[in-house]
Amino acid sequence: AAERFRRDIAPQTPLSEFVLAAWSAAPDTPALTSLAIALGHDDAIHAARHDAFAVDTAESQRIAALAMLRQTNDRSLIAPALDLIESPASDAVKQAALALVGRFDDSEVAERLLIVHQTNASDALKSKIRDVLFGRAAYAQMFLAAVDRGDVAAGTVPLEQARRLVLLDDDDINTLVTKHWGQLTAASRGEMLAEVRRLNNDLRAATGSAEAGRVVFHKHCAACHQLFGEGTKLGPDLTTANRQDREFLLVSLVDPNSVIRKEFVSVIIQNTDG
Repeated sequence: AAERFRRDIAPQTPLSEFVLAAWSAAPDTPALTSLAIALGHDDAIHAARHDAFAVDTAESQRIAALAMLRQTNDRSLIAPALDLIESPASDAVKQAALALVGRFDDSEVAERLLIVHQTNASDALKSKIRDVLFGRAAYAQMFLAAVDRGDVAAGTVPLEQARRLVLLDDDDINTLVTKHWGQLTAASRGEMLAEVRRLNNDLRAATGSAEAGRVVFHKHCAACHQLFGEGTKLGPDLTTANRQDREFLLVSLVDPNSVIRKEFVSVIIQNTDG
């Protein structure tokens, strides 16, 4: 039957009908499902929607379905995706749902994500939530208002992530960023070298504390980096970093963007809708 379909039916069938027929014959094929959704086939969209939000769907299947649904720009997906982020689902599923709601400009998205950020999110998920909120000026203003009220501690936001707020080029946002994090423009080479010398002097003045350092790592670094298996695999694994070279460590801390491996280079994209 498959051979007859390819030989006799497919050559005479428009692409959209061809894809729908192929997907109907093999609805569990992810590539066909994704293509059918891209072409707007309601049955494929309905199937992906079921897989994304049904509690008995396997985790990998839910994540794949959520990724496929990002093609639809269907605003009716906002509410169930936010419900999923607020549910006991795994962080991986919640992050896939975050990527879906991050496509929409809707005040409810920011309001509910702020609540999740403050109530029941892991550090890794909080970082992803901030990525979504810092992607739109309106969302960022709501987050910064929470910081200004004292509902969110400014210290929970790594400086490298806070620096993204400056890219929004909004005077009100810049005022609050300066108030809570200081000037986040790039420092000059001389200023960075002076900071390295200052830290070197501090290190020579007293012995360190590995336990205190562990706390600092989990608070500021683990959301993006792993060390001896602890943390999140978002940025480079620090276990194999040149940690015996104090000068290298200090330069990396003061200017983390001085050397970025090509697989970790960030790209900022500004959409036409903001």
